[in-house]
Amino acid sequence: MRKICEKVQEITPSKNMDQLRLEVFPKSKELEVLLKQAIMENELIFGMMTADRLQLITDAMKPRNLSPGKFLLTEGKKGSRFYITIKGEFEIFKGQIMLKRFDHVTVLGETAMLSKVKRFVSIKAVTSAKVYSLSRKVFDEIMTFTADAGKVTFHPTKRDEQVKKEAIEARRPLNVGKMSELNHIQLEDLTPLGCLGKGGYGKVDLVQYNNEKLFALKYLKKFDIVQCQQQKHVFNEKEVMLSCDCPFIVKLYRTFHDSRYLYFLMEPCLGGEVWKLLKNYKFFDEPTTKFFAACVTEALDYLHRRHIVYRDLKSENLMLDTRGYLKLVDFGFAKFLKPNEKTYTFVGTPEYTCPEIITNKGHNKSADYWSLGIFIFELLVGKPPFGGKNPMRIYNNILRGIVAVEFPLKVPKRAQSLIKDLCQHNPVLRLGNLKNGVMDIKNHSWFHDINWDKIRHQTFPSPFVPHIVKTEDYHFLEQINEDPPEETSGWDDDF
Repeated sequence: MRKICEKVQEITPSKNMDQLRLEVFPKSKELEVLLKQAIMENELIFGMMTADRLQLITDAMKPRNLSPGKFLLTEGKKGSRFYITIKGEFEIFKGQIMLKRFDHVTVLGETAMLSKVKRFVSIKAVTSAKVYSLSRKVFDEIMTFTADAGKVTFHPTKRDEQVKKEAIEARRPLNVGKMSELNHIQLEDLTPLGCLGKGGYGKVDLVQYNNEKLFALKYLKKFDIVQCQQQKHVFNEKEVMLSCDCPFIVKLYRTFHDSRYLYFLMEPCLGGEVWKLLKNYKFFDEPTTKFFAACVTEALDYLHRRHIVYRDLKSENLMLDTRGYLKLVDFGFAKFLKPNEKTYTFVGTPEYTCPEIITNKGHNKSADYWSLGIFIFELLVGKPPFGGKNPMRIYNNILRGIVAVEFPLKVPKRAQSLIKDLCQHNPVLRLGNLKNGVMDIKNHSWFHDINWDKIRHQTFPSPFVPHIVKTEDYHFLEQINEDPPEETSGWDDDF
């Protein structure tokens, strides 16, 4: 086992810890130092630490003894705890193959603190062993309790009433007229033509009403939503989508529900998903990338002016219409935020996650601009700038910054400049979050040949014209016929 060689600097918490109710497990001074050293040597957790957080996490870590042959982590199982090994020997397995044996103090399973990812390997105790652990629930409580230092205080100004009025207006459904026109449509009136796509919670079908009008019908499995505690996200998605009326955002017309699914009736985007197109083309040329980025910039500008942060920008969440214009889809992570307000929820896709989300320092609309930079890089290169075999490695690479990324020669210098400005590690200095807001992005030299008025009115010709599958051919697309279990608790009665 590793010896304690250096004395850890004495840490004095700065807050009144009596306000936070935690179960504390007594530890010797030497053990406390050992746990702190392990945490501070872990690249992922280290970036989130303050003095208060380190002390609270150490105090709350719970001891556990393992007998020989007992598994600490099981490959494929969702994690909800992270561990620090203190005593004993362990073996790491990938499938049936033993990869490594170790007996030193180390942090294990730390990505479970950030998201509900599955364990990448199995870890088994070879000898009698002892570990200390912390649950994600307690970790989140500590991070939230100690978040005040990173918050930006909103000082009331003369614009308060105007801001309040804008926020109320932003939440008002704008598609009411279109909804009322379509209220006569019932679920049984829609004929499925084929599957447009599928995801973790369900699928999206192309459907037809009265053998004439086409719609996209999104199915969400209620049972899975409840199991993953995503009820609030689904209602939030509906509220946000109904509040938007923008040509760069897919329109939601109405919703349905039954014992198995929630349904979103939306406008169809028949040009395909950008991620799938990117896989086929490997990468996009500069004019196409620039046009797609301009469409996304307009969508984000619209959302941010309505005090909505999107928080899940990625190529999978962008669809093309028949003319080649992009539309944002999937608003499960979108959120209303007041000016100067921050949110602390860990959301998003690993490759697109900004540093302040990883370190839990609070984020706002600038997180969307970080993702815009990642998106531009991905389209030009064919893959995001920050990769890795698992989320932990991806997050570690993100924390190293865009300065550590080597740009391929095919990425134009002006595009490199914009990407670096959008992926500025400090959100206060990030392009789009400065004094001139989104205009700093639109006025960047890379966009010199973009006519923003024509983009906004969708009169600018798209350099990419998608192939549109004929309606009668959609029945050949992949179908998903297995129905999920029924869910009849009634939480969706008002959906």
